[in-house]
Amino acid sequence: HYIGIDVVQRYIDAARKKIDATEFSGTGQLFCSGAETLHEIVDNHLPEGVEKSDVIVLYPFNCIGNMLQVEEVIGSLSKAGVGFLISSYQTDLNANRIRFDYYLRCGYNEITCRIDEKGVLFKAPEEGMQTYAYHQEWMLETLKKHGITAKAVPFGPFGLGYVNA
Repeated sequence: HYIGIDVVQRYIDAARKKIDATEFSGTGQLFCSGAETLHEIVDNHLPEGVEKSDVIVLYPFNCIGNMLQVEEVIGSLSKAGVGFLISSYQTDLNANRIRFDYYLRCGYNEITCRIDEKGVLFKAPEEGMQTYAYHQEWMLETLKKHGITAKAVPFGPFGLGYVNA
């Protein structure tokens, strides 16, 4: 069973069209909502016979770093009580350079980079881009603060994932 959540309706519409156009053999639901409502969706919309232990939530491509209310998102993940994989970036100099080059290739202008206690924040104010890569220690502590035991798993030259332990 697939559950898709996005705050942008056109992305939900595009996903619905793609699912309808393929021979998707499973069942699926799409919700135009924020990730801070995950627990409500899990509690109220899992199909009969699907248990929370059957669910894994994927936050791909550092999408959690693009969410302004990350604490609320993690709180909702904790309340949902499901498995998860959070895809993010390492916060070392090499990862920062790779990210900076990527944002330039995407066409962002006047990119700034700030390092703080949470992590590394890239911004391109003219285009409305703001994205964090959270320091491993901050992310693990924030998850723990919400009752989630997790571990960090490096992948590739600059990737970092978090999974529930």
